[in-house]
Amino acid sequence: MFLSPSPKKILSHFSKKIHIIMYKFQSLVDTNLGRSLSMKTICIKTNNSIVLDYLLNELRMSNIQSICFTQKQFKHYNNIIIHYNGQNEDDFIHFVADILSYLIIDELEEDFLSNIIQQNYCYFDLCDRKKILNYCFDLFSEDYTNYFDKKFSYINNEFYLYLKEHKSIVLTGFINFRLKKIFLYS
Repeated sequence: MFLSPSPKKILSHFSKKIHIIMYKFQSLVDTNLGRSLSMKTICIKTNNSIVLDYLLNELRMSNIQSICFTQKQFKHYNNIIIHYNGQNEDDFIHFVADILSYLIIDELEEDFLSNIIQQNYCYFDLCDRKKILNYCFDLFSEDYTNYFDKKFSYINNEFYLYLKEHKSIVLTGFINFRLKKIFLYS
């Protein structure tokens, strides 16, 4: 005749098994922490299709190991979510800061300068504002390497410092509030 164990014995048995599982899991976590493996996620929020295409293309072309990324539409923004599961989080943050810095310079700089000219010289007609914009680029081209290096260094540092402390970035807000002075005083 088989007697079923009491509920206390069953609970005690499962409790011991749970402790063993939790111990094994904790040792696995401790081992991974000892190797400095961690997951870093950065979410870039924007609704600009040019920005989205640029970022997705750069991520696809990258040779960084241990990253995966996706694009998701949420309530207010299209998000590019980048996950990194490697050993050098600092290199990963530099990688993302580099991509964002080149994006600003290559794709968005002309729009920012046009907006600043529009705000400060709204009483000029469109043709005159275009002349001012062209003059700006002529000035930049006179000492392009020096100008580019300073601009890139400043933008890159701002992105790096921000991404080091935060896991998401609203790109338009960051540009308007953290990077605006690079275009005003460049």
